[in-house]
Amino acid sequence: MNSNNLIESMNAFNLNHFYLIIAFFISSSPTVLAAVFEPYVGNTGTAVYNNAGDWQDSDNWILVSGTSAYNYPVSGDQINFGSSTQYGNNALEVNFDVTSDLGYTGFILESNSYESSVTIGDGGNLSIQSLNDNNKIFINVESGGTLSVSDKLILDATSTEVTVGGTLNLNGGFQFGGGGSQIFNNTGTTNVTGDFTMEAGDINITSGSFNISGDWIIPSSNGNNTNAIEISSGASMSVRSVDFVNQAITGDLSTKIQISGSFTAASGCDDAGSSVCEEIEASGGVLPVVLTSLFGLQTEEGYLIKWTTASEQNNSHFMIEASNSKNNWIEVAEIDGQGNTNTSTDYEILLKGEQYTYYRLVQYDFDGSFEIFGILAQDISNLSNGLQIFPNALNKGQSVNLFFSNASADTMLSLQLFDLSGNVIEQQVDRDYSSSYCQFALPYTLKSGIYLLNIIVGKDKYIKKIVVY
Repeated sequence: MNSNNLIESMNAFNLNHFYLIIAFFISSSPTVLAAVFEPYVGNTGTAVYNNAGDWQDSDNWILVSGTSAYNYPVSGDQINFGSSTQYGNNALEVNFDVTSDLGYTGFILESNSYESSVTIGDGGNLSIQSLNDNNKIFINVESGGTLSVSDKLILDATSTEVTVGGTLNLNGGFQFGGGGSQIFNNTGTTNVTGDFTMEAGDINITSGSFNISGDWIIPSSNGNNTNAIEISSGASMSVRSVDFVNQAITGDLSTKIQISGSFTAASGCDDAGSSVCEEIEASGGVLPVVLTSLFGLQTEEGYLIKWTTASEQNNSHFMIEASNSKNNWIEVAEIDGQGNTNTSTDYEILLKGEQYTYYRLVQYDFDGSFEIFGILAQDISNLSNGLQIFPNALNKGQSVNLFFSNASADTMLSLQLFDLSGNVIEQQVDRDYSSSYCQFALPYTLKSGIYLLNIIVGKDKYIKKIVVY
């Protein structure tokens, strides 16, 4: 072996040993765990933090477990809060901007006693990762205060109360219920990013706003005699849609559902056949025209357009417009709407005579305002691959439209909806199918996500991806 090769071998040997030593120290280093603190003001009472000095005073905290270089909570640490009246478990009140003044975020709040209480006062701002209620708790966000929660907030302890006079930001969704009666009082601003799931909850929006980017869901009849909603004059609640089981709210609905302010469900209301949506609308809730399907099909007689609405509010009529360029649209047909209805309505029109390349549906309210729905291409039925489905992105409960270009009489049709784990969610079989068109309704119980629709038409097999919002 020459000297160069010897040097290279020694360098490689030393480098490998260096890596082994580094790997040993990394693997043997102890895992750094978040410290756990409790607020301290004495045997009973509420620990109040009015400024950064109060927060960083180690005498105002008890280190319960873990290690801390500061002896007060920093980002990612856990804070166990208790009751102002229970011995040895102090309640927590924050009256300054922890996020801006100290740069601390991502705390874990854990209740450690019955009737634990956390208050964000005027000028207070606390950003936390999660909040765990191990028993009945009180959450109070006073006017001028802000509490932001990153994870889904789940409050299911009996008799828990939430009072929002400031701003409550729930960035991972909100689950309120599962235990006994719970109360949510809102006079400020509550923002829910995601769905709001409720059971045995009494929601009182006496002023301010309650905004939900996702759906308002009551998934079972548990606690249905307690469920109630009140929106006072000047207050507002907005949701993407309402998705309730049958008998989600029972009793005298005129007292359980009181809307003097503003309630809007942008994508409609589904109460599974009960009269809750009707009562919401009667109380002043706005349920606009909700379109669940729209498609066009070229036939020998002309161009057939079909659409379905889940509900209609203030709907005067629909106008069919046509164009050869997607720019210069002309009105070619008009169909009356249902005005106000919470039931599904099917529409269709066959356009004969002059044919155009593109069509679109326009919905008009009685006040003249309008909304444009989609553009349909005339050649949508020219299916080179034998199958066309649309839409492939839709909400639960809506229907997928399927067109077959080569379906013959008495053909077996099999439809199976799978989740990404391979579980069959829904299936439909027709051994003597003879149409070139089919609708497949998605279950209302579907969770948001991606699904696969397995389609067998005679000897032909297709797999299509479906996105559910």
